[in-house]
Amino acid sequence: MASNVDLLTGEEIAFSTEKHWIAPVRDSWIPILMFLGAFLVAWISPDSQGGIGGFVGNTLDLVRTGLFVGGIAWIGYNIAVWRSAKFAVTNRRVIAEEGLIGRRASATMLSSITDVQSRIPFIGNTLGYGD
Repeated sequence: MASNVDLLTGEEIAFSTEKHWIAPVRDSWIPILMFLGAFLVAWISPDSQGGIGGFVGNTLDLVRTGLFVGGIAWIGYNIAVWRSAKFAVTNRRVIAEEGLIGRRASATMLSSITDVQSRIPFIGNTLGYGD
């Protein structure tokens, strides 16, 4: 992260980290539902090749393909966003950089911080993550 951050004079990075691996898994529940929908559509899709059954079958095949490809793209995006998030604490500031298309960066002076809260769910305590 040090190469992407403009450090102040005399500022040194004391700690840097990235998002936990559970973040893209947690953010991918909708794409997982899309995969399940694609399998459901494949299961109910008619096999007939002619008439209205063929039209419905072809339409459902397109829906299935769209759900599957959309789910893969969404999970890929979640992984890219996860890999691009960086966080650091220096001897003067707390720095956060996130986002893939629209980058968000924030820096808070340590002297401005008046309160720190943490929330660690049971599964987070087990896997080593929290907010």
